[in-house]
Amino acid sequence: MWTGSRLRVRIGKCPELRLFPPQHTDITKGHGRIETRMIWTSTELVGYLEFPYAAQVLRLNRHRIDLNGKKQESEVVYGITSLTPEKADPARLPSLNRYQWGIENKVHYVRDVTFDEDRSRVRKKAGPHVMASLRNLVISVLRLIFTPVRRTPREGSPLPAFESPSGGYP
Repeated sequence: MWTGSRLRVRIGKCPELRLFPPQHTDITKGHGRIETRMIWTSTELVGYLEFPYAAQVLRLNRHRIDLNGKKQESEVVYGITSLTPEKADPARLPSLNRYQWGIENKVHYVRDVTFDEDRSRVRKKAGPHVMASLRNLVISVLRLIFTPVRRTPREGSPLPAFESPSGGYP
């Protein structure tokens, strides 16, 4: 199994991920900074990686600079996805990643702030897992009750609109 640094070395040596220029570049401004994302993707390692359903590997370079120009950060991220190039081209992969993190942050913020999960004292056997499941259930039910089903896609969303077959709530 390829994990950690061995996986980074394996993906980092892939010749398609060293192409110049990148297959897609995205520049955004927000949160007091400018972020540039450059992505390279490849299907060359699919047969060599011991990851089930691996369809692509990717290299994502991120460079952030504060609007005042004082602080700069750069990072290189390697990834594996089960989405084929036809389903997720280099232009779509970064937006899918940001969308997923938006969902994660939204759920974890509610669990941490509303349910004060970090101070939970449930620590034995299946207790923590059961409590996390119950919190997720409550969050989902409350969102279903107080949020109508969206019929049109959000502006900039990489996902299609959801349409309930009954025309009402799912």
